[in-house]
Amino acid sequence: MLLSRVLLVLCLHGSPPARLEARWEPPQLLVSKAPDFPAAAVEAQQQGDVVMRLTVDEDGRVTDVVVTRAPSEILARAAAEAAYRFRFVPAHRGLKAEPSIVRYVFRFRLS
Repeated sequence: MLLSRVLLVLCLHGSPPARLEARWEPPQLLVSKAPDFPAAAVEAQQQGDVVMRLTVDEDGRVTDVVVTRAPSEILARAAAEAAYRFRFVPAHRGLKAEPSIVRYVFRFRLS
């Protein structure tokens, strides 16, 4: 059906219509598992938010993790290791997948 409409437009106007700008869609998280709370962090009474910048490739895999803020190195490491196991529906412009950067926060709270 779409093909016939495009062909009709070509016949009536003699040239293809101006290309519509493809809409960008952000990546969508598919698979995630919260990190285990490291025993050393529990012993040290460490808690807080680990803020990360994740690079997601065209296949939806996390290829790089940059921790931008963390209450401790132990929690930063646990969060980064978990983030590498995430899977996303990649960002895309129209039908073309493209790499993107995602901000993600893990919240570690002592009960």
